[in-house]
Amino acid sequence: MAKEETTEEVISIGLKYAKDDLIVGVEGGGTSFAVCISRLIDSVESSSGTRQHGWPINPDKVVLDMEILLEEEFPTSDDPKETLVRISNFLIFHRPVKGSYSSLGIACFGPVGLNASSADYGTILPTTPKANWRNVNVLAPILEACGNCYHKFDTDVNAPAMAEYMLCQQQQNHPARPSISSLAYVTVGTGVGVGLIINCRPVHGMMHPEGGQIHVPPMEGDTFQEGYSWGEKCPYRGKHTVEAIASSVALVERLEAMQKEDDAVHMVKPSTSSESSNKRASILKDLEDTHPIWSHAAFALANLCVTLILLNSIEKIVLGGGIVQRGEVLLHQVRSNTLMLLNGYIDTEALRNINEFITTSRFGNKAGLVGALVLGKLALEGGRNKEDHSATQRKGEVMDAEYRNIPAKGSINENNIFWKGFAVGYRSGLAVGVYATAVICLVLFGLTSRNKGGNQYPARLRI
Repeated sequence: MAKEETTEEVISIGLKYAKDDLIVGVEGGGTSFAVCISRLIDSVESSSGTRQHGWPINPDKVVLDMEILLEEEFPTSDDPKETLVRISNFLIFHRPVKGSYSSLGIACFGPVGLNASSADYGTILPTTPKANWRNVNVLAPILEACGNCYHKFDTDVNAPAMAEYMLCQQQQNHPARPSISSLAYVTVGTGVGVGLIINCRPVHGMMHPEGGQIHVPPMEGDTFQEGYSWGEKCPYRGKHTVEAIASSVALVERLEAMQKEDDAVHMVKPSTSSESSNKRASILKDLEDTHPIWSHAAFALANLCVTLILLNSIEKIVLGGGIVQRGEVLLHQVRSNTLMLLNGYIDTEALRNINEFITTSRFGNKAGLVGALVLGKLALEGGRNKEDHSATQRKGEVMDAEYRNIPAKGSINENNIFWKGFAVGYRSGLAVGVYATAVICLVLFGLTSRNKGGNQYPARLRI
């Protein structure tokens, strides 16, 4: 007899954790969308690993006072609707019974519209390399699936920059680690992106930072002058920009160019133009650390770091993305080139401790997803602060109205009619009384004067 198969029943997160504040994080990437549901944890309980609302807290899953409960990944399909429908169905199934999550944070590849008052807010802009996703509104369907809760939408580099910044703030509560107000997060993968935190806030402005498109000088003797294939619609037409030198797409194309030149020292595996950029980029994993392409990448990234230091006076630079996973070999070149290019012009304690100043993400390959959760957490805090302020304002109006016997806006006071009538009667009676008193005084004054004889009329009344 065949053994009967059993399947584990999937329990809705929203049903299981009905008493908790559930925060959704969505990281929209070029190859996949990562979706995460977390619950907000009291900071005291999270450090002790106790229970909250009856359910145990897993300390290994707690990040920045949020416990990650469930993660799911959805491929970035060529049909945006397919991907967004799958994400929406997933979120609807786990949605809390009250009808909505507490908040939502979305960190998406771009360029994207970040101006909440603009028609393209939450939309991937027409200049994105992913043609099928141009003008696609990512925010609207996901927000609807979450029950139209508090939300924040930002780039997939600004969000992890904010997460790294908040982690720094958590860990800088003693004199040895002074507080900072600025941080840059640089991701190096199929493209190069820069997220900026300046004065404790992510930079938006006209749009958002596009630091990967900054023009940098090539290394001396560089023969790769044509630019990379993605650069046709990019600034400088993709020639001598950070992304055109350090991205995985550019590095693989440089390798192919070197192969065509019959490089006798460093040969690479053959690849065809029909292969996707991700498949071609996989050859980088097996490339030796001594290959010259890493020097080109490190030099371009060092130039970017110098620009961030000189222009923004940045206090910390965090590197992430697939290329950075090459490790300390690449990081050492970036750091040493940064100091060399600065040429001693800036000499600060931070730069003297260069290994702490330029470092890798402490969230690893989950930096983008954690960043999305941080956006959700900030959205929840901001929304509730506004609610508290509005409630306090309304309470103040009512108390002030009661003190002055004036009805507050939107309130109904059954005694209003009485007090209004009393006030009118009081003022009317007072006026009549004063007038009557004046008349009586005039009459009495006239009688008294007449009894004394002569013309006793007041001077102003004489004929």
